[in-house]
Amino acid sequence: VDPTVTQPSRTRALRAFLDGTTVEQLTESGQVVATTVPLSLPVVGGGRGSAGQHHAVLLVTDAEDMDGKPNRVVAMRGNRMTVRDASVPGLSLSVNPFQAVLLAGEAAGPRAPYAAEAEVFLRAAEPPEHNKWGQTEELTLTYSPSAYRRIAALTRETNAAIKQLVARPKKKSKAGGGRLAPKLTVGTRTQRARLSAATLPVLDELDAQVLDDGAWQVTGEIRIPAGGHVWRLAPVAKFEVRSGPRPTIAWAELVGVENCEVVDDALRFAEKARSATFRGVTDPTTHAVRTSLSGLVVELRAAEGEVSS
Repeated sequence: VDPTVTQPSRTRALRAFLDGTTVEQLTESGQVVATTVPLSLPVVGGGRGSAGQHHAVLLVTDAEDMDGKPNRVVAMRGNRMTVRDASVPGLSLSVNPFQAVLLAGEAAGPRAPYAAEAEVFLRAAEPPEHNKWGQTEELTLTYSPSAYRRIAALTRETNAAIKQLVARPKKKSKAGGGRLAPKLTVGTRTQRARLSAATLPVLDELDAQVLDDGAWQVTGEIRIPAGGHVWRLAPVAKFEVRSGPRPTIAWAELVGVENCEVVDDALRFAEKARSATFRGVTDPTTHAVRTSLSGLVVELRAAEGEVSS
């Protein structure tokens, strides 16, 4: 398989990084912009403070048709194999399609500070499937039960940096301007969108932390396709297990944060919303296993099926 054919944009980004031809700002098609994203490393053994700050390298370039889905970021460490492939939530509708690559650990190059330490940390955060970075038993035992929060912070910093790099500069309005022309409306009836797989909202990002009482506090970001606001979805928390059914966890609190509200334990989205955020806190009395040594899965359950992340 030739990566220049199957993944031309990501291949171009890596080549520019290795050749030292990246730029600080995208001004022309085909350029690759590079910046750094901080990763605060935890102390081995659960000590307080930070063991050092690693600077992962973030590369962003224009997307091409052969890349597949646009506006995504892939993350990799020293072996330069994709560990995480995710969309970037909360993007403006005006951004040009892009692909982003996050090089962390030894993949960031020999000059990156604390590259070796970051490599060890991220390797401990990978499950046997090598398909994400998150809480694992090895990470908990080597560092602490809260070490995974450093990865959640890295994800937030990465998404924020991407949004800044791909944002289009705002044009200054001319003197006497600034008023919007009235929108033309055709017809007076609105047709309810049909419930279909194409309009099903998707759980895009999930940030979780363990509270002092052992409860999970999760914040989820949902991407809503056009017409998807008519769905009623219920977030369901479950423990992650390698085999057998996942034990369900009850919510002690479930609230809508942005563009949604909770009605009868389900999320009701704001009309025409393209993204929404909710927050939930689990009930520790319903935990089947210890929180510090377990993983968490949150599924969006609808009347016509489930979609999970």
